[in-house]
Amino acid sequence: MSFESILFERADDRPAKKPSMPAFFMDLNLDQIIEAVVGQKEEYNLRPFFWSPLTRIGAIEYRHEVMQELEREEPARIIGSFAQGMHIMRDYLARRDRLFYPLQKQRWFIDAVDVYCGAVGTLSREIWGADLKSRGFLAFRQYLKAYTDSDAFASLVKDTTELKADMDNVNYCIHVRGKTVTVRRCESEDDFSADVEKTFERFKQGDT
Repeated sequence: MSFESILFERADDRPAKKPSMPAFFMDLNLDQIIEAVVGQKEEYNLRPFFWSPLTRIGAIEYRHEVMQELEREEPARIIGSFAQGMHIMRDYLARRDRLFYPLQKQRWFIDAVDVYCGAVGTLSREIWGADLKSRGFLAFRQYLKAYTDSDAFASLVKDTTELKADMDNVNYCIHVRGKTVTVRRCESEDDFSADVEKTFERFKQGDT
């Protein structure tokens, strides 16, 4: 079973051109209904999907099957967890884009890739064991397994894990005196991290 998209069974089911909101949406207050549905999910740009009607019965049935699948507890949990992971990844990338120091930007990018690898790997494992019924999810499961089994994905996971391990082994000292901050090589000084965490534990307001 070939996989085109979780929402479009075939390539020709996609809109031929970039969709825009039909004029009658405002007359029927459909724009307000759609806004209530997608207003809290701006990062996904969902409005164009509501502006593009499917023109083939088979395409409608394909999408209905996917939506019915997501009404079931297990698939909804799996996809919800994956979506949360992708949200964190995009947040990391957005933070990177707001920074100026190249090495700091690179570190945030590696962390984003690490979150991506973890989310995709978990999705592939969990969805493979799920009781799926829709054509869309069954095809997606096969596509995802082929991707996570590929050399490209395995190499991405390996390189990311090694880079993070290498950086975690970097130790340095920060010396603060007045308005002067000096960063230098670590020379087996006492580590006060545990003391600092213990001191500020009383102010903790949740998991960090």
